[in-house]
Amino acid sequence: MAEELPDPISRELRDAFSNAIGHYGDWRREESEAEVSLNMQAVAISAVCELVNKFEDPMPDDLWHRLAMVTPGGETYQMISHTGAPRDFSLA
Repeated sequence: MAEELPDPISRELRDAFSNAIGHYGDWRREESEAEVSLNMQAVAISAVCELVNKFEDPMPDDLWHRLAMVTPGGETYQMISHTGAPRDFSLA
């Protein structure tokens, strides 16, 4: 039996992911991992990325572009954009 897809991504998780992208862009390896708020709890940005990774919902353009700007693999995101491949949260 095929694995069921999760419900659509919640606004809370999408907002936490947006905040995680911003914190990642400001984070330096010598610093402790940044945390963001998710359901009124502090959650590491890597944990938020793991949570959104299971969703195949389309990623809003603004998040997609911000992610491409702050990640070392930003060129990969730009190449995906040009191929017309789906831009979803599973690529986070």
